[in-house]
Amino acid sequence: MDCEDERAVRALAAIRTASLAVAADASDEAAHRLLMRSHPGTGDRSAARAALLRALDELAALGVDPDPATRERTALLDADR
Repeated sequence: MDCEDERAVRALAAIRTASLAVAADASDEAAHRLLMRSHPGTGDRSAARAALLRALDELAALGVDPDPATRERTALLDADR
């Protein structure tokens, strides 16, 4: 397995873990950020953007403002368009 394949396997494992965490607790911003960081590792940048939008929607529904780390991740995804 080459380095790129290994990165994709690690990214998929992180996506699975973060997805379970978000399903258990929609306010878990660290898990949302892990999804945002991991999807590009599989070559799916649009999924990272979708994860961001889901996170922002879920936090808004809970009446919670994103924390600074989530806002930073948002800015990075916006800059990567």
